[in-house]
Amino acid sequence: MEAGLHEAWVGATTLLPQTPNNQLGTVSFHTPDSGKLQITAKAVRVLEDNGLLVYYNQFVWETIQAHLEQVAVTFWGVVDNAVEPDEEKDRVQALEKGLVMIAPALSYWKSILGSVLSAELVDGKRRVTQLVQDIVFAARPGFEPLLCSFLHGYLTQLDASNASGAQIPSAHKQLWSILQGIGLSERWRGISLVVTKRYLEQHIIQEWKDQFREPCLPSILQWLNTVAIPFMAMVSLDAESDSQTPSDWTSVLVHHAYDTLGRLRIGELFDIILDYPDSLPAMCDLKACLADNTGLLPQLFPSLIHAFSKRLLQAGVSTEQIIRTFIYTIKCLAYLDSSLLLLSTLSLPIRSYLRERDDTVRCIVSSMTEDESSELFAELSRIPQDGEQEQDSGAVTWTPPLTSPSIDPLSGDKEDSRESVGIIRMVVGMYGGADVFIDQYQKLLALRLLKTTDYEIEKEMQRLELLQLRFGEGRMHNIDIMLQDMSNSKRINTLVAPKVRQSSSDALPVNATIVSPLFWPAFPRDSFQHVPCVQSALGKYSEEFGQLKASRKLEWVGGGRVGTVELELYLHNSTEPRTFAVTPLHASVVLLFQEQEKMTLVDVVCRLGTSEDVVRAAIQFWISQGVLAEAAEPATFCVASLESGVGVTNMVEDEDIDQQGNEEEDEAEWFMVENMVSGMLTNLGQLDAERIHMMLCMTLDGFQKHSLARLNRFLQGLVAKDKLSVHDGLFALVAAI
Repeated sequence: MEAGLHEAWVGATTLLPQTPNNQLGTVSFHTPDSGKLQITAKAVRVLEDNGLLVYYNQFVWETIQAHLEQVAVTFWGVVDNAVEPDEEKDRVQALEKGLVMIAPALSYWKSILGSVLSAELVDGKRRVTQLVQDIVFAARPGFEPLLCSFLHGYLTQLDASNASGAQIPSAHKQLWSILQGIGLSERWRGISLVVTKRYLEQHIIQEWKDQFREPCLPSILQWLNTVAIPFMAMVSLDAESDSQTPSDWTSVLVHHAYDTLGRLRIGELFDIILDYPDSLPAMCDLKACLADNTGLLPQLFPSLIHAFSKRLLQAGVSTEQIIRTFIYTIKCLAYLDSSLLLLSTLSLPIRSYLRERDDTVRCIVSSMTEDESSELFAELSRIPQDGEQEQDSGAVTWTPPLTSPSIDPLSGDKEDSRESVGIIRMVVGMYGGADVFIDQYQKLLALRLLKTTDYEIEKEMQRLELLQLRFGEGRMHNIDIMLQDMSNSKRINTLVAPKVRQSSSDALPVNATIVSPLFWPAFPRDSFQHVPCVQSALGKYSEEFGQLKASRKLEWVGGGRVGTVELELYLHNSTEPRTFAVTPLHASVVLLFQEQEKMTLVDVVCRLGTSEDVVRAAIQFWISQGVLAEAAEPATFCVASLESGVGVTNMVEDEDIDQQGNEEEDEAEWFMVENMVSGMLTNLGQLDAERIHMMLCMTLDGFQKHSLARLNRFLQGLVAKDKLSVHDGLFALVAAI
């Protein structure tokens, strides 16, 4: 009896490795023939009949486990003994080699399990597969990263082969088959999907980051169809499982493509807005991504608001640039969301910030009515449709299918897509209505009309017609009267001016703008007395006007701040005159020095009958132009003279003299300085030249080369152009009359 059991035990264990310490690769894993399998199965039944099956099964699994532990040691030895362990490529190659060595062992065990195990353990193949995963691959934490590198490498090759037209080596399918045979199908598919998603993200960022001027969704979807989805189809082949079909992978990857591109475009949305309308294709892509994944909307709000705060709503950014960006924001957000919910929420920080700036309304009016290249002027020039007032027409028509790679994102009408919301209505509505805008426009128009010398108002009449279409004729009535006054002034001046010249040959030529005061903004009532020659010319003009219009009388208003005087000054014994166009105040100051070459500040104030601050600012302007200079006596000024040695060198540092010849070359830089100074004064109020100089040196690269005196001359020039005012050494923006 014992001899029979011994023979049965030997027969049952014949197919098992005799020594569990055999090195992987040295054991011959050949599938046994059917005769040996039958002998083993018969021996197992004998052991079962004698109640020894439990001990036999335990011995079999201990043998398998011991053998697989040795397999794990050998497998990781192959991986760790790569030529360059730190090189990912070599480790991946070692992984491939180890997988090839594991496959015969696994196949051998599965082939003999039906003979060496009883009928109660018919799931032995599954258990062996699980042991391989637990003992070989779970023994070390680095298997999944290696597997990811392995997959990433083959996906990279597939991407490259798709570009070059090469064929994928058949060895790749063999390796995938090995991994599936080891039982890593589900784990394998999960890792494959993660790798494909990461590769897709890298592809989108590398190929399409900062690329706004052409649609990218069609190219991305085409790439999915030719690279990513075929890759997932190959690595997901599993005869034992059909839990997921190719259509499942397609929908997952397409959704991830929209999600990745949407996140990328949301992070770049501020730059897309700045690049509008050239960035319209990028807006098309973003709209499609938001339609596919509404979960992206909560990310859009904080991202764009943060960009506004850090890059736009800053003191150094000019109001004109903020308004231009605001207009682009309106168009872009209205395109993304026709309900305007996005626009009403995301434009709130810009609207609030613009309301705090003193020059916002002036900039809006100037942009809409003066700058023909601006967006607001273009909107104003667009003729509203019937029944449309303060509201634009047009709708966005392009809605891309979510998975179609043949989309043309510009198939809709580009011009129509831009007109999705009333631009003028929203910009003007920042202040609660059109009345504030019209009032400011009236003030700026008055300044512009009073500076003209040829009475040409053709462009202003065209603007008026466009504004009447937008805001109605009733609201624009005062402006209509102002323009009529200009036409009447031209006609009256044609009749009066020749008579003045005939009555007195030495009288200064005068061209008057005769206004209806009830319809014009209030004029400044500063006390001011013209110099005698100017006063005489104005008197003669009034007399001739009284003869023409016996029932009316002229009253000269505006003090020294309203109007334009054209002067020709011969400086430093020069034969070539210098021409200036200045206010009556500036002209009166310099004409006093024609009568008397040296005067004190008090004398000038008394002669002109105005304040000391106003006179001092005018004298500083002429000093900056090299016409006047400070004399040796305190608070005394004289005509600048090269021969006398008293001139601009008393007011300008020596280092600035050489720089004056280069001012034309620095025009772009000083234009930037003007915008930054305007932003500083808007946000901080009045500032002295020293503080402005310090702030410019801190924020503007290379400005340290300019001295305080050079900046002061520049600021005085802005004062002369009525862009700034100065009082007690503090500069401020000029408020409209």
